[in-house]
Amino acid sequence: PIETEFGYHLLLVTERTGCPKLDGPFTKVVPGEDGKTTLVAPAKTKTVQEEVGEFALDQIVFWIGTALAGGILAEIVAQAMGGTGTLPFEETIDLLE
Repeated sequence: PIETEFGYHLLLVTERTGCPKLDGPFTKVVPGEDGKTTLVAPAKTKTVQEEVGEFALDQIVFWIGTALAGGILAEIVAQAMGGTGTLPFEETIDLLE
């Protein structure tokens, strides 16, 4: 809670995002040294290179996970449908010749 001349107030958010016009770079609220007061601190900003790197890594992890989950799901469905583990044309064409 924050004490003002009007009484105590409960602060529900710890960081104001998207408000640089109002607060400038100071958008993060942190507790003071005594634990009773609060301070407004500058928020961490990321460079374009950091954002691009994080986005690229997120995309790589997402698509690898999606491909893996799709392969597992396809295998489960094939087994549930009574699949023999061979493709239909493998029985009629000898691929080793």
